[in-house]
Amino acid sequence: MALTTSFTRLKGMVASGLVAALIGSLHAASEVEPPEGAVPSPIHVSAGVAWDSHYVSEGRDNLSGDSLASAQVEASLLGFFGGLWYARNPAGNYDELNAFLGYDFSLGPLELYAA
Repeated sequence: MALTTSFTRLKGMVASGLVAALIGSLHAASEVEPPEGAVPSPIHVSAGVAWDSHYVSEGRDNLSGDSLASAQVEASLLGFFGGLWYARNPAGNYDELNAFLGYDFSLGPLELYAA
């Protein structure tokens, strides 16, 4: 019971953090460009939201025709990246939280990543 309650609180905090990151990202995108000659930051942060009419994987409709709303935040630095993806269906009977880490690199003409 305590584990479920803690996980529910964690999901709520993550969802709030994703919304805050999205708002911060949208706000940052609307700001004025940096002055000419300014050194760009090596850290890149992105966030997004999506709505899918069906949640299908491996040829199977995972929510029996129900839709799914999701939010994602990702950060990268020097080829390393990581982020969180949170999704919930409108009925509120399904939610999912995924965390990911990885490294992207070039090998000749190929761009690859390991996660």
